[in-house]
Amino acid sequence: MSENASLRELVDLKELQAIQDSFAKTVGTSSVIFSPEGELLTQFSNPTGFCSLIQSTEEGKRRCFLSFMEMCQKALELEEPVIYYCFVLGGHFVAPIIIDGAHKGTMFAGQFILQTFSAEQLKALEKIAVEINVDPTLLVEEAKKMRVVEEDRVWKYSSLLFQIVAVITRLGAQADELNRAKDALQKAHKGRKIRVQERTAELARANEELKQEIIERKKAEDALRESEEKVRSITASAHDAIIMVDAEETISFWNEAAERIFGYTAEEMIGTKLHGTIIPERFCEAAVTGFKSFRETGQGAAVGKTLELAANRKDGTELPVELSLSAVKIKGKWNAIGLIRDISERKEAEGAIKESEERFRTIFDRAVDGIFLVDLDTRRFHMANNAICHMLGYTVEELTNMGPADIIPKEDLPRIMKEIERVIGEEILEGTSIPMQRKDGSVIHTNINGALIEFGGKKYLLGIIRDITELKKKTEALKRFNKLAVGRELRMIELKKEINGLLEDLDKEPRYKIAGE
Repeated sequence: MSENASLRELVDLKELQAIQDSFAKTVGTSSVIFSPEGELLTQFSNPTGFCSLIQSTEEGKRRCFLSFMEMCQKALELEEPVIYYCFVLGGHFVAPIIIDGAHKGTMFAGQFILQTFSAEQLKALEKIAVEINVDPTLLVEEAKKMRVVEEDRVWKYSSLLFQIVAVITRLGAQADELNRAKDALQKAHKGRKIRVQERTAELARANEELKQEIIERKKAEDALRESEEKVRSITASAHDAIIMVDAEETISFWNEAAERIFGYTAEEMIGTKLHGTIIPERFCEAAVTGFKSFRETGQGAAVGKTLELAANRKDGTELPVELSLSAVKIKGKWNAIGLIRDISERKEAEGAIKESEERFRTIFDRAVDGIFLVDLDTRRFHMANNAICHMLGYTVEELTNMGPADIIPKEDLPRIMKEIERVIGEEILEGTSIPMQRKDGSVIHTNINGALIEFGGKKYLLGIIRDITELKKKTEALKRFNKLAVGRELRMIELKKEINGLLEDLDKEPRYKIAGE
């Protein structure tokens, strides 16, 4: 989902509108957010009469749209904030919203001028008014009312705008991470199900807490405009570590979460270098080299991305962290802002899931009985263990490109398919006899237990089979022997009856006396 998800799917647009309205109210500057395709994701906040008049006609709206798209494309190619001017000479700041390396939207803040329109500019506006079907006199009157903002204040607005976009980016990345976590947890082994659910719930709570935190930050933006110290007081309440490093590679900001995660206080870290403290020694050389390039251009391999790294605590232990690095230019020099999250629990959960999967795979592959899963959508084998492959003479690759219909003799197929339909109807097969045809054409007799299971949102037929070919041969031989034995016994009974009859006849014959009796 992370590659294709839109900003609308990752962030609550109502909250974006609230953030945007708060920004407009704070600095007195109109703002709006567009999707990369030009769709309005939020409504214009605090629009000027000048801009409202221009957008009152279809041609005016069209020209505005083209102008915004052109400014957005330019902003994606630049490395630092720049003031852009739309087709009616209004000033705008443009801030692309980049999440996990993908352009998800663009925030425009502007509808101001650095100085009042000149006579030549007003003449040009009269011509534009005719082109977009607006009364030239009204447009000129509204142009004279346009906000004139001093250049120093404009650049302060720019810094605040980019901080807001950084927060939106972080919120989207959080939502994207939550979606990925949910997808991964669905595949977990049953034995870890409760733990996975707890982790999912924890991520959901963290996401809700983050959203609430963002809302609270927006309420304080009127104070952020005047004081960097107030900005720091808000970021201090973040759950993730927020660290700022200036152009001299010196730590200039260290929030409370950083104290909690790494064990160093702000007093210990501000004014020092990261090297030799939280950066492990094996990463120091690469960090120094990367920062030299960043200091010159504001770019680097880690900027705008989310990376998994390792970091040191004060007590010498190492922990896995997730780093999101962004750049901001202050007084003409590039500063790095790092958002760092302790992902120890997530890594532990991932390790447990992997261990569980490995145990399942070991049991699955070493089982004496054949075990398979049939995908009920494709009616093909989804998984097959070594035992069933040995029984049938196929490799795993061959078998997973086949289905039950390919290994059942044709004369038995109708009966077996009925048995499969019983399982799909959520019945259970217990000790069902099924003949199967091996790769060499010979037929073996099997005993199968089957049931319907579901995971990952799909249904599968689970089958456990045992080769009973030899047992069947012995059973049939025993039946033949018993039949012969019964026949012999019957013949002996008949013979005995015949002998008894002869003896009875002899007793009935007259007996002769012997001489001398």
